[in-house]
Amino acid sequence: MIAESSPRVYLDANVFIYALEGTGEIAKPAISILDLLRRHRGHGVTSEVTLLEVLARAKRSGGAALHRRYLDLLVLNGYFGLVPVTRSVIYAAVEYRERVQLKDGSDPLLKRAIDANHAASALTEGCAAVLTNDLRIRMPEPISVMPHDDQALRFVQALL
Repeated sequence: MIAESSPRVYLDANVFIYALEGTGEIAKPAISILDLLRRHRGHGVTSEVTLLEVLARAKRSGGAALHRRYLDLLVLNGYFGLVPVTRSVIYAAVEYRERVQLKDGSDPLLKRAIDANHAASALTEGCAAVLTNDLRIRMPEPISVMPHDDQALRFVQALL
């Protein structure tokens, strides 16, 4: 396990999906980021909700082999920290939704509870960045939100 003060990076479900299911140029940055974080065990974190997202997708589209690859990557090998969905994370997600809600009461940037869970999990774990292709997610300073591209790879390399 890593020290509490060690830098962490939060990975949204789409990083894992691009790495395991993507092809060509679209998959390369995600694969490189995951490879780097595998070598620095515990610095990459995601929510248990990510496990739900990727396993449901694998069952629907990829069958047993893809399902097993996700389990190996996220659970069995212990490369990435899985943030449990606890009451404290749920409360943090509710508070987060309140903070990003617009003055007119609408919440166009964070409509789904899953996105709020990802944001709250990253906050709870003290992550330096959230890697996602869903750039609607807003995080408070100093947490960066960035797509999982070559720039994000350089950011993670510098962080570690």
